[in-house]
Amino acid sequence: MVVGITGDKLERVVWMMDESRAESLPSDWERIDRLYSNLIELCSRRDLEQVILDPIPCIKKITSQIKENDYEVVFDLTGWLGGLVTELFPKTNLITDFGLSRVRQVDTPLLTTTGYRQKCSEQRIQEIAQVVKGKKVLILDDVSFSGGTGLYVEKKFGIANPDHAYLILNIGRLGSKDGAADVLKGRNVFAGYQIKSPNDDGWHLKDLHHHPRLKEAFQKSVELQKIMGYNGDTSSEVRNELKNLDTLNLLFPEVFNVEEIMRLVAEERFILSGGNPPENSYHAKNPFLWASKYFAEQIDREKVMRNQDEICSTLIELDQLCPGYNQIKTKIDAYMAQIGRDAK
Repeated sequence: MVVGITGDKLERVVWMMDESRAESLPSDWERIDRLYSNLIELCSRRDLEQVILDPIPCIKKITSQIKENDYEVVFDLTGWLGGLVTELFPKTNLITDFGLSRVRQVDTPLLTTTGYRQKCSEQRIQEIAQVVKGKKVLILDDVSFSGGTGLYVEKKFGIANPDHAYLILNIGRLGSKDGAADVLKGRNVFAGYQIKSPNDDGWHLKDLHHHPRLKEAFQKSVELQKIMGYNGDTSSEVRNELKNLDTLNLLFPEVFNVEEIMRLVAEERFILSGGNPPENSYHAKNPFLWASKYFAEQIDREKVMRNQDEICSTLIELDQLCPGYNQIKTKIDAYMAQIGRDAK
């Protein structure tokens, strides 16, 4: 239960470590936890409660909730909980190659959501649809703020009455719209941890340091935050900076243009949130958090300016300690499988 929540303003920031756990060795987790604690101290606002959320208790709680079910198909949208799933449900058909990535327009400080990029081809979609037909299904993911991804999976594959399990579930509202818990009402929905927007917001800690040119990108982001602080978040100075292709390619190394989006739309691999994106605009998956206007509003910009050297060195060390799930897959799978065995 979420406690201490009043009114409709932001009161708490939840820093999510799920991807960081998946991409680092368990032997390094204690060191990583200390670095994250120090990082949050260096940049956080004093008027907001800060919660660094370890996903392992969330995983164990979900495990206790789902272990008695006999799922025939499990969609692991995280891509890294397969060790747990196969231990709990050895006969299940585990699907890990379907997923959606949020794409934002990055040549505007608002970082408006463009839509969602689909991970696999339409041919693979049809293959999966045949596998899940008439089966008992679990949709498993790390976080659900809006419930939209879960609903999309249901609709895309024609799944009737699946169960849902999330490490983190939003039980609040998103402006005038329902949050995930209400959107998914009527289904079995299991949660390891609950947040309640708008009083809570959350960020993946990995998105603070996952970048191929981390030092340069962080320094450029600090410059951008200075401009935002002096001239306003949506000032012409900020907009001009974000129209510079060199800046965009530095901050968002996977940036792509409208033509690429429309090609993916034609291939049924991209779901637009609204109409077609603006002509000559640029877009990217998982934008670097330090360049985000909304992220900047939830940290202390002055502290970031004062502590930028220590923050930068901490980010570099964290990134070195998180080599990626594919690099350490056997270790993470074994760790998750042990959680499954312990729950039996």
